[in-house]
Amino acid sequence: MTFTQRSARRSQGFTLIELLVVVVIIGILAAIAIPAYLGQRQKAANGAAQALVRSGQTSMEAFFADNQSYAAATPVLLATIEPTISWQTGPALASDGQIRISGLGTNTYTVETQSASGTSYAVKRLGSGLSVRCKGTSAAIAACVTKDEW
Repeated sequence: MTFTQRSARRSQGFTLIELLVVVVIIGILAAIAIPAYLGQRQKAANGAAQALVRSGQTSMEAFFADNQSYAAATPVLLATIEPTISWQTGPALASDGQIRISGLGTNTYTVETQSASGTSYAVKRLGSGLSVRCKGTSAAIAACVTKDEW
């Protein structure tokens, strides 16, 4: 068998082993890359929710500066201060630019939203004048009075 006959026989394609090795390598790379990508998406969703709540807190403080109370804050009035936020009195999703307002009093309020990852973030202004940041479920946020974490 001459050299050209041998090289012609070898150039017919890849062997099954070679193809399996490539598939295994691609599988390993995908197993590493996909969880890292999903983790970054969750961090981005949580960061967007936190930024939205901070904007809501700023709007509530601007409302207080004009009215000397948080009690009269309504979604309509707050929309005049910050029209990019969709103010709600019920459940709110950060992915839709929504913030829920609750616990309104002379010196108290809660602004809350839920990120696309399912975690709720809130800022609560307590009667003492202290503002605390809370995260977790809506029930955990309702009970939050001392934590300052995100």
